[in-house]
Amino acid sequence: MTVAPSIDKSALLAQLGPGVEASYPLARLTSFKVGGPADFFATVRTEDALAGLVRKAWALDLPLFVMGNGSNILLADRGIRGLVIHNLCAEVTYEESALNQDEGVPALLIAAQAGAMLPRVGREAIKRGYYDLVYATGIPGTVGGAVMSNAGAYGWCMADSLSWIRYLARDGEVRTIASGAAELRYRHSRFKDSGEIVLAAGFHLNQRREEARASELNRRRRETQPLTLPNAGSMFKNPPGTAAGALIEQAGLKGRRIGDAQISEKHANFIVNLGRATARDVKALIDLAQSSVKEPLELEVQLVGDWSE
Repeated sequence: MTVAPSIDKSALLAQLGPGVEASYPLARLTSFKVGGPADFFATVRTEDALAGLVRKAWALDLPLFVMGNGSNILLADRGIRGLVIHNLCAEVTYEESALNQDEGVPALLIAAQAGAMLPRVGREAIKRGYYDLVYATGIPGTVGGAVMSNAGAYGWCMADSLSWIRYLARDGEVRTIASGAAELRYRHSRFKDSGEIVLAAGFHLNQRREEARASELNRRRRETQPLTLPNAGSMFKNPPGTAAGALIEQAGLKGRRIGDAQISEKHANFIVNLGRATARDVKALIDLAQSSVKEPLELEVQLVGDWSE
């Protein structure tokens, strides 16, 4: 269902229930700071509230998008049709087991709701002496988004330490699966395509020896990535055996600008908002990069919303 001007939004608001707003501006909630409004918008802070609202949207055949930190997405200037749910469910628990039965070493078991910020989870694990998520301290996203895209950096990814995932299935039931059933591969999981909603995830950490310091990885990020300007992270997946940023730079596009969007002069796999960029400006640079580089460049950032002309 597409919400058109002829649709009675007041009637839909009544059916969705209290706490849902109409025509909500979303750009401020995204890391790119671009894009239009949501037809309907709600913030949830409990899994029961999230699941209940998702079920209502499904029953109404209303398009649905669950937003975490608003990173790794490019929101269309026309906004998003249907309902956007801002997931602020962020409870995290940490439990240290006596021994990891497989390896005979201590382990840290983490249960994190999908709205929890991934850097926070990584930092808290480090405080307890576990370094499996050290790479995650610089990824500005939520646990749910990271699971959905199997996020990673510097050779690590979610699949390395995920143990289970709790989700809302398309039939409205809450289920839990082992990570092996999540079809995790490079920047992908089954949840990217299935319409299922990630509610929480469990991690099993046992890396007690510090192999890389969070401060060192974050120093490298500051030196090589345009962290002071609005952006959505790495724009393209790295093709096998090479780096997307290097290919874009070799094509002579580093620093190229359309409107107030620019292929970063610091890292060519980042597009930045210089102040007043539109989503259409950013998309034009995406198209330019894909048409200029000989190897196929697959988007890592998700295009969200109404991209019709």
